[in-house]
Formats: sequence, structure tokens, C-alpha cells
Amino acid sequence: MNTLSKIVLTAAALFTASSALAELNCKATYRKVTTQNKVTENVVPLAMTMDQNGMQKFEADLEQGLYMSATYMKDSNEVMLAITQAPDYTNGVITRAALSDGRASLGQTVMETEKGERTGNLLVYRVECSL
Repeated sequence: MNTLSKIVLTAAALFTASSALAELNCKATYRKVTTQNKVTENVVPLAMTMDQNGMQKFEADLEQGLYMSATYMKDSNEVMLAITQAPDYTNGVITRAALSDGRASLGQTVMETEKGERTGNLLVYRVECSL
């Protein structure tokens, strides 16, 4: 085996090892944009609550009545991302995304309502994971 082949094989082995050791980090973001363009933002790291059988689950309940989660399937290098609203956690969005570039995210924008009336304020929800 020539020197160039050894260098290429060593670099490939190091890249594979570093990818396997990379840890997924996930966060939830809640942003409110008022009609006066005032922005408030709350960023919460998602806690890992499961790590077994080639899957990792990250999740958090936000005080705004939101539940955000990410389930990482190591074998397929995909993440299932979800944003749902309390109290029944059935209203929301879900998607499955590849971590081909080391990132995956899901966002949702809704109009804020108070007592059944729209306020004009925008609520922006985002769950994001990266290696």
C-alpha cells in the first residue's frame, strides 16, 4: 500500500470515528413578535430522556403550553421532530428529516389568540438539532 492510500484510509477512519462520537444537541425556541415589532424569545435545551436500541429521544415542555421533541434514529441518521400544544398534545406539526448536513429543524408560525380573538401577534415555534 502506497503512502497516499495510507493517508486517505487514516483520514477516512478519523472522520468516521469523530462522526460516531459526535453528540446530537437539540433545542426548542419560542418567539413572540408583537404588532409593535417587539420580539421576546425563550430558548430551552431539549433533555435526552431515552438512549437505547439505536435511538435517542430529546424533549421539553415549555411554559407556554408547548411540547417539543426530537427522536434520533442513529441507523438511518434521521430525526423525527414534533411541536404540539397542550392540553391534549394532538394539535401541532411533525416531520422526519435527514441529518445529511448535520442539522435538522422544524418550525411553525401561528397567530396569537386571547379569549378566542386574534391579537395580531405572531408566535414562532422551532425545534432544532445539530451534531
